[in-house]
Amino acid sequence: MTLASAGKAVRLSRLFRLDTERTVVVALDHGLAGIRPGIDDLPKTLEHVLQGRPDGLVLSAGALYHVADKICGRAGIVCTIDTFLNSSIPRAEPTGEAHRMLASVEDALALGADAVKVFLVGGQAELAGFADNVTRLAKTARACQRTGVPLIVEPTLWGERVGSAQQRDPTLVAHMCRIAFETGADVLKIPYPGTETLGELVSALPCPILVMGGSTAESMEDTVAFAGEVVAAGARGIVFGQRVWQSPDPAYTVRALCAAVHGDLADSKASEEKS
Repeated sequence: MTLASAGKAVRLSRLFRLDTERTVVVALDHGLAGIRPGIDDLPKTLEHVLQGRPDGLVLSAGALYHVADKICGRAGIVCTIDTFLNSSIPRAEPTGEAHRMLASVEDALALGADAVKVFLVGGQAELAGFADNVTRLAKTARACQRTGVPLIVEPTLWGERVGSAQQRDPTLVAHMCRIAFETGADVLKIPYPGTETLGELVSALPCPILVMGGSTAESMEDTVAFAGEVVAAGARGIVFGQRVWQSPDPAYTVRALCAAVHGDLADSKASEEKS
C-alpha cells in the first residue's frame, strides 16, 4: 500500500462506518445556487443536523472555512470544490452552461476535508463544455491520487440536451457513472436510476455507490423507506440534502435514516416510539 492509498483508506474510514461499511451523509452545499429554505441559517441548520449524528457532511469550501470548528470530531467532511451554473440570477430560467472549479484538492486538505466532491455533467449543448468538464475531473483525480484524498464524483444530466424526464434515465445514468469511474472516481454519488440499474452498477463498478436524495419526499416515512430501498439494492449509503434540512426535525430525520441504512436497533426503537 502506498502512502496515498493509505491516506485514502484512513479518510474513507471517517465517512463509512466500520461495522456496516455504509454511510449517511447530509449535503449542505446547496447555497452555491443561492438561498434555500432550510439552509438560510447555515450554522443553525448544521447544529440541528449534527445532533442526529450523521456519518458525513457535504459543504462548499467557502462555508467549511467558517463552520469547520463546529464539526470537529462529529462527522466526516466532504468538500465540494466545483460548481455548475446555468444562470447568473439564482432560480431564474437557464441562460447557458458553465462548469468551474472553486477550490483545489490542496485547499480542501487545508480545510480538514476527508474527501472532495466534483460534478460530471452530461447533456451539454456543446461538446467542448463536456470535454472541459471531463478534463477538470481527470486533473482532480490525479491530484487526489497524489495527496491521498478520496474523490467523490456526482454524475448528473443537467445539460440543455436533456430534459428533466431524462435526468434519471437508467441508461444515461449508467453511462455517466461509467465515465466517472473511468476518469478516476473513488466513490460515486448518483441520482437513483431504479433498483435494477442500481444493482447492475453495484455489480459492475468496484467502487462504493451512494444515492442522492433529490427533491423533498411527501413524508419522512417516504424518505426513510427510500433509504432502505437503495441500500437493499446494493448502495453503500445515501447523500440527502433537502429531505433532511427541509424536514420538521432534521436531527430526528438523520437518526431515522441511520436506522434504515445501518440497521441500528436502538435508533429503530427510538423511531418506532416517536412515530
